[in-house]
Amino acid sequence: MIDGPIQKKPIMGTVGTRIAISIAVVLSATPAFADTVTWHTIGIKAGIADSRSDEFFSKSEVYATYSLPWVITSPSNWICGAFIGVNAGALTGEDTAFIGSFGIGLFNVSPNQKFVITVGFYPTYMSRFKFKPDDFGGSIQLTSTIGFSYYFMHSMTIGYRFDHMSNANIYDENPGLNTHSLILGYHFWNNSMKKKVTALSTAIFIGANFKERPTVNA
Repeated sequence: MIDGPIQKKPIMGTVGTRIAISIAVVLSATPAFADTVTWHTIGIKAGIADSRSDEFFSKSEVYATYSLPWVITSPSNWICGAFIGVNAGALTGEDTAFIGSFGIGLFNVSPNQKFVITVGFYPTYMSRFKFKPDDFGGSIQLTSTIGFSYYFMHSMTIGYRFDHMSNANIYDENPGLNTHSLILGYHFWNNSMKKKVTALSTAIFIGANFKERPTVNA
């Protein structure tokens, strides 16, 4: 029992916090089909910042993800799992800075395996944070992402990703940066997934319809 009244703690409403909480919920869930689904990807993305910045920014990066053994299949056959990801590239305004990030995320694959939705949360490093006239406050930033991809070829995807980067007010300056990017990726799927799921479905069907033959006495 808990003595005394329960004190309610405020819940942060930032996009990054909500994404981090969603990822934590999936990671705490019981894995299903953990050994049948993999989410290993590599790709490139390039985009531009929106008008909240005082100057024009463009960002180009390469990225890679590696799946974790937490996968949930919904009753409607959406597949949701977790991954770790890394991004590295350049942020260009009047000057150019290296930008790199490493974090965790979630992937959601449609039942027909044609569409993919991803969200992520990445601690980010910038080699420089002062661009005339923008000052991002410091080298350490936090980036939250959401993306949509479509399989236009076997294992090849094209899509869109939105990134929001800020420093959560750990520095005096925190202008933030929103970028809209076109992404092109290659996904390494475990081809045995369909075989194992099909085999499991077949076994359940046979077991449900199996009837024991009557014993014939001699």
